[in-house]
Amino acid sequence: MQNILKLVFLFDFETFFINLKKGVCVVMECKVFAVKDIRENSKIVESMFLLMKKYYENMKKDKFLMDLYDKNDVFLIFESDELKGFSTIKKMELNIENGKDSEKKRIAGFFSGDTIIEKGFSWGIEFQKEWIKYCLLESEKNMKNGVKTYWFLISKGIKTYMYLPTYFKNFCPKAGYMESEMEKKIKDIYAEKIYKSRYCKENGIVKNDGTNDFLRENVVVLSEKQLKNKNIQFFLEKNPNYQKGDELVCLAEISFDNLTNLGKRVLKEIF
Repeated sequence: MQNILKLVFLFDFETFFINLKKGVCVVMECKVFAVKDIRENSKIVESMFLLMKKYYENMKKDKFLMDLYDKNDVFLIFESDELKGFSTIKKMELNIENGKDSEKKRIAGFFSGDTIIEKGFSWGIEFQKEWIKYCLLESEKNMKNGVKTYWFLISKGIKTYMYLPTYFKNFCPKAGYMESEMEKKIKDIYAEKIYKSRYCKENGIVKNDGTNDFLRENVVVLSEKQLKNKNIQFFLEKNPNYQKGDELVCLAEISFDNLTNLGKRVLKEIF
C-alpha cells in the first residue's frame, strides 16, 4: 500500500472498518482519487484491468485505458492491499434548450464508466455509501447555483440497472414511469455526445459495434425469484441483447428528494 498512500486524496472522506476473518484483522477501505493521480501507478491500473477482464469478455487494454483516462475520478475498494472493486466517473455539463423560451438550461451530470466489484465480496454497500455521499455533496453545491445534477448511466447488466430502483424514486427508463420531454432530451444529448451513431433514440440502446465488452456467461445466473422481479423483467424487456454487449441508456436526477427511503437511510448512516 505504500504507493497508494502517497497519492493525493481528492476528498478527505474515506471509510475504514475492521472485519475479523479467521482470526486475522483485515483492513477494508474505499477511497476516491483523481484519475490523474493514479494513471502513473501501473500496479493499480493493471489490477483494475485484470479485475474487469475476469468478469467481461472482449476486454481490450487500450480501450480500457482510453476510457479510464477520459474520467475525472475513481473509487477504489481495497481489502488490505488487494483491489476488490472500482468505479470511474466523469463530470459533464450541458446547455439544453428548455422549449419554453430561447434561454438554455445548464445541466450538471455524472457519467459512470467502468464499474466492477469482486463477486462474493459483500462490501459493495460501503462503496455505494461513498458514491451517494460524493454525488449528493456535488449536487448540493450545484443546486446553490440553480443547476440540477443528473446521473447518466449505461447499464451493461442487471446488477448495474438495479442501483436505480434501489436508491432513486424516479429514473428512466422505469417500469410504469413516463419520462418527461426534458429527461428524454437530456438522455439523448448525453448519449449522442458520447456514443455518436451507435446510440438509437427509438429504443434508448447503445448498440455493440463489436468493440464493446460484455459480461461473461457465468457471471449472472438469475433465480426464479429474481426473474419475477418487475425491475429485472423490465430491464430484460428493454435490453434483451445485453449479454451480447448492448447497453441501456439511463438517467436519474441526483437530489435528496429523489432518494428512496433506503437511500435516505444510507445518508443518515454516513452523516
